[in-house]
Amino acid sequence: MPTSQALTTAVVEFERAIERIAVEMARSIVQRELQRRLDEQRDRSPALVSHANRPTASAIASPGVASASLPVSSKSRRGWTREAVVQELSAFLRTKFVVDGAFIGRHGPPGLLTAAKKHFGRLDAALNVASLAVAKQAPPPDEVSDAS
Repeated sequence: MPTSQALTTAVVEFERAIERIAVEMARSIVQRELQRRLDEQRDRSPALVSHANRPTASAIASPGVASASLPVSSKSRRGWTREAVVQELSAFLRTKFVVDGAFIGRHGPPGLLTAAKKHFGRLDAALNVASLAVAKQAPPPDEVSDAS
């Protein structure tokens, strides 16, 4: 049964190759995440980088995210009003990306999450209000009449 041995050898080599690829991918992902955290920590340090020089949402490249269409705002934490929070969250919702707290915290303007929680109690409530605002701004769907 030499073909059986050859098949077993080929399967073992294939499994080893897959394992090497998986380890390389995991190493690459961990290195990118560590670099992102170091950059984020450096950006938060007032001694190293001023607040005005922080990267904007459109400048942040993230795997699987088309950064060119992300909303950008220059609001400071002290300037967040209820309407400004709704407007900013509405802009995020219009991008058609999945919007959650981690996404907004990473790509949104500083203080947006805190302001949303301050004005609405929790982020989900703020997103609900922003969704209603987006729905009000959207054109009404074409009503199809039944021709029965």
